[in-house]
Amino acid sequence: AIFSICIYWIIKKAWFIALPIAFYGWFIGFPFSIGFRMDAVFFYLLGAFIAIHNNLILKIYSNIKKFEITFFVTFFILLIFNTYFFCKQQPLNVINGNYDILSVYVQKITIIFGCLAVWLGYDKIIVSNTHIWKLSQYSFLIFVCHHPVINVLKKILMKILGVTSLTSLFAYFISVILTLLAIIVFGSLIKKYCKPIWKLLTGNR
Repeated sequence: AIFSICIYWIIKKAWFIALPIAFYGWFIGFPFSIGFRMDAVFFYLLGAFIAIHNNLILKIYSNIKKFEITFFVTFFILLIFNTYFFCKQQPLNVINGNYDILSVYVQKITIIFGCLAVWLGYDKIIVSNTHIWKLSQYSFLIFVCHHPVINVLKKILMKILGVTSLTSLFAYFISVILTLLAIIVFGSLIKKYCKPIWKLLTGNR
């Protein structure tokens, strides 16, 4: 509770300091450990900023909405580059998550443009599609659980298929699909049969 109060105060009063620092820590990295993953810290603070300063977010949204197509095209181009750099990795490095520095930066830039593309196209992609809209209720659970699940599935697939460039690429894509399916199925079962646990896990989102 105290941690939440501190986060609220920081984002409410000093977001223009906290967010750039967190972004730097995620994108570039600090030469020391703070005890937390910086990607988790940055995106948690970013989520808090969106919730607290929603009026400012709406102004930003209206100003960049006209660049929706540009962000989508850039995102897909970056996805191609990201996949290319991934294919150049050594299979064992893929299994252990040890990527070269260029691949790491391309991936982070892809994430930035991906977030902007999905945000700007949200009304067309999510709201207008009933099935996707229903699945969006599991987005928080996916956010929380995807990292360990996808790593486990990727390693299992590589053990079964063998360690080659082709199998690592296959595992890279199929593990994402399997992770989403596994978490959605798990979430739907918990929500249906154990509603108190579902509310506890997701904050009744």
